Amino acid sequence: MDSSIYKKINVYDDSCTVIASTQNFSVNGKKFILSGDNFILIPHNTIVNAMGYTDSGVVTMQGKVTLSTEKQLNIDIIDFTDKEERRTYLKVRTNINAVLNKSYSLGRSGRSMKREEDIQVRDISVGGICFYSNTILIVKQKIIIELDAVKPGFVREAIVLRRKRSNDVRGFKYRYGCKFLKLKHEQDRAVCQYVFKVQIENHKRMNEEDELQ
Repeated sequence: MDSSIYKKINVYDDSCTVIASTQNFSVNGKKFILSGDNFILIPHNTIVNAMGYTDSGVVTMQGKVTLSTEKQLNIDIIDFTDKEERRTYLKVRTNINAVLNKSYSLGRSGRSMKREEDIQVRDISVGGICFYSNTILIVKQKIIIELDAVKPGFVREAIVLRRKRSNDVRGFKYRYGCKFLKLKHEQDRAVCQYVFKVQIENHKRMNEEDELQ
């Protein structure tokens, strides 16, 4: 990993609260060495989530704490989504409702069409979203989606990458895979915090189910 691509690193606990944030850090292989003041002490081997800010967006990571003091935090990265190498993002399955607010016609006119259609989200990441819908959309068509589950009043522009016929039991005809457009740090942060939250909830539910078996 190249530390020069990152401008800032945030580290999150299980409740998606920022427990460390700094612009002073270095990278040694897959180890992040964060420097700062008044860091919260974190137990050794604790698994944490992190977000690295770049000029074009964010990279989400998960790591294990190997050193924690008030002035230094070392994290061994277990998994990450490197935008330059893989161009993928941490994705979580979810079952939230959203609204297809608007779509735009292809071509130079880019005429907008109001939709206000309820859709069902299948999975989401900082990079994009997959959802079920009955509306016919076209690949490369731009849309606006309202995601109150992420944050009240949260809207995001996306572009349709693929469309498939859906066998969803709730009666939706199509499944769409879309990429988010017009990246902004505050929007990325909101989606990333939601993704981390759902990831934690999914892991807890899976552990509870395993214990019942």
